Amino acid sequence: MAELIPSSALESHVGILGKTGSGKSNAAKTLAERLMSAGARVCMIDPTGTWWGIRLSADGKRRSGFEPVIFGGERADVQIMPEHGAAIGEAIATSSGSAIIDLRSMGSGGKAKFFIGFAEKLMATNQGPLHLILDEAHIFAPKGKVSTPQAGEMLARTNDLVSLGRGLGLRIIMITQRPAKLHNDSLSQIETMIAMRLIAPHDRRAIEDWIKETADLEKGKQITASLSSLPVGDAWVWAPELDILERIHFPLASTYDSGSLKAGAAPALTAIDTAAIAARLEQIRADVFANDPAKLKAKIAELQRELASKSTAKIIAAPTADIEAAEKRGYLRGHDDGFKAGRLLGYSQASRTQLLRIAEGLRGAAMLTQAADAFEVAAETIKAIQIEEEPASAAIVAMRPLSEEAKEALRDRSRALAVNPIPEKPVSGQAGYDFSRSEMKVLRAIAMWRSLGHDTPTKIMVAGAAGYSAGSGNFANLLSKLKTAGAIEYPSPGAVRLLADIIPMSFDEARDSMLSLMNAPQRKLFDALVPGELSKVELAARTDYSAGSGNFANLLSKLRSLQIVDYPQRGQVVLQPWVHQIL
Repeated sequence: MAELIPSSALESHVGILGKTGSGKSNAAKTLAERLMSAGARVCMIDPTGTWWGIRLSADGKRRSGFEPVIFGGERADVQIMPEHGAAIGEAIATSSGSAIIDLRSMGSGGKAKFFIGFAEKLMATNQGPLHLILDEAHIFAPKGKVSTPQAGEMLARTNDLVSLGRGLGLRIIMITQRPAKLHNDSLSQIETMIAMRLIAPHDRRAIEDWIKETADLEKGKQITASLSSLPVGDAWVWAPELDILERIHFPLASTYDSGSLKAGAAPALTAIDTAAIAARLEQIRADVFANDPAKLKAKIAELQRELASKSTAKIIAAPTADIEAAEKRGYLRGHDDGFKAGRLLGYSQASRTQLLRIAEGLRGAAMLTQAADAFEVAAETIKAIQIEEEPASAAIVAMRPLSEEAKEALRDRSRALAVNPIPEKPVSGQAGYDFSRSEMKVLRAIAMWRSLGHDTPTKIMVAGAAGYSAGSGNFANLLSKLKTAGAIEYPSPGAVRLLADIIPMSFDEARDSMLSLMNAPQRKLFDALVPGELSKVELAARTDYSAGSGNFANLLSKLRSLQIVDYPQRGQVVLQPWVHQIL
């Protein structure tokens, strides 16, 4: 092979393109054998479970001398799960040997999950040249509309490997029987093309597109004209930058053809000692089990059955006097805690209502001074009460709903809020203040948050309520126009304040508007959280989602961007305190 394909061509990204039965798998195997014989590191991503034969001689009876570790599949040295992608990626990136990663037993979602973690870790930790063979590459870099968010992320990771990996030591060999299904961003990065027999017109057109982008169109006509009639094993090898254009015939690989029907007769391979990495993968497996609702339910049921079978122990009743004494202590403690919490809640809500009615309804410097005095008195009163309280009591009060009086104060505030009017004269260079429909959507979103007590919502909160992406140029332009018009200001980085009373909105209207921001799946999660804090696993189980699914994560991410939910600690979800107050 050395005289037909120079080593320099294998130091770039290679594409082996040919229909089923054209000999592309054999061609890829000969390249892998050549690279491993030269001491290169090779990692084969095998979604079809046919690469294990490279460890055996051509007749399948002896060792071939090539000893890549096999992860996954029926002949695995170490079994793997979709959650093991990052661990395997780091092992490959930082080890000197070669490996086969057999993904045949994983479904499409499992393949995507594994490959996302694998590719990300490989990019982050790879050390030195590594030849990555991506069999059935169109699975990992599909062209056209992707079916799931995970598939879209897998596509992005694959394109990153191909477009950015060269500088990190990665040399990628993509193999596909469907060039038309391989994403353009990956196909266009091929520097050495090995084109074998192709019959479908759209697959031949994919070759033509590559030629138009990277090679000589006139020379390409000879190739495309012959693709449908190439014999098995024949291929055009074209590396335009190396001035290589040859028609060659690949000899049979020197190792066992485990992709043919006769492969079933091959002996099982003995395991390589991989104790260290196996222990690490077992820990990941245990973590996955601990967060799987179905497995947890099964374990609970098992423990309940075990408990029922051992329920022969005698129950010794406590003396009646001890029970009555314990009840009395509990009653007194509860009464005391309830009195303190109620006292704090009453004072804080009454003071808050008073401040809202005085401070925000007053006009003029003198009256604002009165409001400041009232605020100071109320703050000292609340502070004095809080000194008597345990931290836990204050936390409980913060999560209590507002009284009807406090809600009415917010309604008064939304009706009588003092705002700066729009200037009578337009800003220099502006024809007037006829706000567009898009600008009004943004203003209405800010007005909604203001009526709910958020005078300075974040740009993310405003964008979410108005139906925009906070990072989009369109949203940034709308904010800029509104600021120029004097309708809003930026009181702090990332926050927005409404200056013009353009859209009066009552408290009830704002609450209804906030609730309407959520679609049915998001509202399902919201309703499940109303009673109190839940773990992500519990929330997923109550709403019929998988805690590890991309859909569930996206729903939570949207609710968090709107400041509706928060993560008080790892793995926990809770509604924000202000949400409880308006319900």
